[in-house]
Amino acid sequence: MLIPMPSPPMGPPTEYVMRRRWLMLAILIVQTVSCLLRMVIILDILGGFIMGIGIAFGWYAYKQGMEIQFICSWGMMCLINGAFDLVRFIDHWVKSPLPLFSSEAPGSYNAASAILLVSPLAALAGSWLAWYIYKSYSDDAPAGGDWGAGGGGWGAGAATAGGNSERSRLLGCGGGFQPFEGGGQRLGSG
Repeated sequence: MLIPMPSPPMGPPTEYVMRRRWLMLAILIVQTVSCLLRMVIILDILGGFIMGIGIAFGWYAYKQGMEIQFICSWGMMCLINGAFDLVRFIDHWVKSPLPLFSSEAPGSYNAASAILLVSPLAALAGSWLAWYIYKSYSDDAPAGGDWGAGGGGWGAGAATAGGNSERSRLLGCGGGFQPFEGGGQRLGSG
């Protein structure tokens, strides 16, 4: 993706993720039906195509046993698409001379209103679920390594005094490392 994101944790799905597998399936089904209806009834081909790309990430993650990298991509696509769909829904609601649902309006108007309402709700529900799945993975990630003793963020645990991680040694927080100490080397004097 073009949006810089920290690398998602790797490993098998957590127990929380496996308990939420049914919810992801339900959201993906609603998103898929909403996408198809959006392209057929509203004739929003481009919006449906972009929404379909995000849904494909979700289906692939689901089929691959809740693969976190694709769940994160699905969640980002859902968040962006859900925000744009919400703005489109509000625009439709404000500019329409009729109420959102009306018995005097034709059935196609009510169907279009329902699709415009369900699309952002399903997309934002997908981003919400992807966030909690990501948090479940990152909370269960092993501590240590490049992430420091805290195991969960840029420099988490690295700035603690006396830390033994590689980052804390390089930052001079532990072990007695002093920058600019020792003899220098001149180029060409060999």
